[in-house]
Amino acid sequence: MISKKNIFSMMYCQSLILTNKNYSLQTLNLNKSYSTFHKWILDFFKNHPKYNEFVLKKPTLEVNMSDYKYVQLKTIPTDELLNKFSFGCSKPFHYKIDQELLNRINDMSINQILVLMDTCLSEKNKLSTKSVSFKKCLDLMDELWFRRPDLTASQTIQLLYYVSIYKKKAKPTVEFGLQKLMNEINYLKQSSDEELSVLALTTFKSNAKVYDKMLRIFAYRLEKNLSKLIQNPMHFVSLIKPLKKAKYHDQILLTKLTTTFSNNINKASHGVISSVHLLTYLADANYGDVIFLQQLIDSIGNCMIKDNLKNYRIKDVSNYLFSVSYLGLTPKDPNVGKIINDFMNQLFYTKEKCQSQSKLLIGMCLSMWMLDYKPIQLMKFMFSEISIAALRMPNAHKLHNRLDLLLTCASIEQPNLIIQYQLVKNALNVMPESFKHLAKSYI
Repeated sequence: MISKKNIFSMMYCQSLILTNKNYSLQTLNLNKSYSTFHKWILDFFKNHPKYNEFVLKKPTLEVNMSDYKYVQLKTIPTDELLNKFSFGCSKPFHYKIDQELLNRINDMSINQILVLMDTCLSEKNKLSTKSVSFKKCLDLMDELWFRRPDLTASQTIQLLYYVSIYKKKAKPTVEFGLQKLMNEINYLKQSSDEELSVLALTTFKSNAKVYDKMLRIFAYRLEKNLSKLIQNPMHFVSLIKPLKKAKYHDQILLTKLTTTFSNNINKASHGVISSVHLLTYLADANYGDVIFLQQLIDSIGNCMIKDNLKNYRIKDVSNYLFSVSYLGLTPKDPNVGKIINDFMNQLFYTKEKCQSQSKLLIGMCLSMWMLDYKPIQLMKFMFSEISIAALRMPNAHKLHNRLDLLLTCASIEQPNLIIQYQLVKNALNVMPESFKHLAKSYI
């Protein structure tokens, strides 16, 4: 006999198949030429005159690596090895060269290290997580290494971006590099928008602590070149990310941002991604211009409806929901809630998806609930398939608090949702005590 739980799951999955709208986790195309920040930055390094000295010339004669079958790799010059590493060879030989390069890291020039790291991060190779020589580069770059006199500021920026691929694991290395750059503060002040964008994104990815003077440079560049920067969302987003993370809420910058975006509120030039990041920054700053905030929220919502949320990143939709609910505002068009509900149903369509992305799922469900867009269908599926304990993650206090708040809201406003799936009985000690969140008059 098929249980009610299984019947609901089957009906839920079938409904998603029938209403499939081809949602994607990929980002919107932020630029005419580049679909991701990573592709743009790697191409910038290879083509900008200040950075492209490290680029190796492709050999005019293709050498078959089978010719090296009986040759000891140790006898081959480093540049020649890097050339083959960069321009392709068979996978088994790639790993052999990687091992040999590992033994040579300490004797490599800075440009040779740049070639190695850039090669590992290129789209055709994607070796960064597997390459032992790449990992060795990260281990090599300690505080003393960044003091070497032959290391330029531009090379430092480039190396820091490469190591930031390891995110928080690269935090100490990035902070050593930032110390080096702080000694060349005039170079940063004169850097191009692209260079500062790369550096800002690097600090954000690695969770590195950024000096106040450097944050001020990011903020001043936004103030000075904002009209130009919002034409290129990659630059704008990169610069504003570390400011939000550091809670750097400069009043002059806030005024400049709202004035400029207010004049372009109905134009598509700045893009949805820039608008969402602006909204999260203003929400984090508890910005008080409710009229502008409502216009910005509705403008983003209208774009979402127009685009049908096609190719939107889940993170951007999540940030939008959180910011709107945090500000206590609501999109004027109720269709915004409907289309996001469909978007969530399409993304979290399996038990595995719900569990692997429980942090985003719970946060979005809570924000939707607060906006009175209750995702009942998705929550029924989630609670029927997954125990509350399985939704929790170790050392994720924000997730636990949001899940407790969501369950409390559901138990008060939609008690049938809790009773139907016997959450109280099955959850044992993982359900919150809702009476703690109520005023005495309601108890």
